[in-house]
Amino acid sequence: MNNILPLAVVSLTSYSLANLSGVSPLYESLFERITSGKPSDAEFKNHDEKVLKEFIVPVGSAVDRKKISDIDWGRHCLIVSVIRDGVSVIPKGDTMIKEGDELVVLISQRHFFMITKDLKI
Repeated sequence: MNNILPLAVVSLTSYSLANLSGVSPLYESLFERITSGKPSDAEFKNHDEKVLKEFIVPVGSAVDRKKISDIDWGRHCLIVSVIRDGVSVIPKGDTMIKEGDELVVLISQRHFFMITKDLKI
């Protein structure tokens, strides 16, 4: 009980200073950043950071019924996992890709658009 008055004074002071300076609340700004949507294509292509992406192989895809080793993924792409019928498979060169498979891919953001466009995933 001895600390309630000092805590109230500090809280009111910080709240008043934040309102006077026009600073947006931290959690509101983080929420806006998360919900603002995807970054623009130009902004996304300029990064060389590696990201994990998940793809579902559509019907009629260029990679359907091909072995992983037969597909030119490029040197900036690594197939981490193939999920088929809810079961995760560690891919090897002779793993066959089928329509409906979910591929988990480690890829640089710069090459993300090229791979998806070329392979029609």
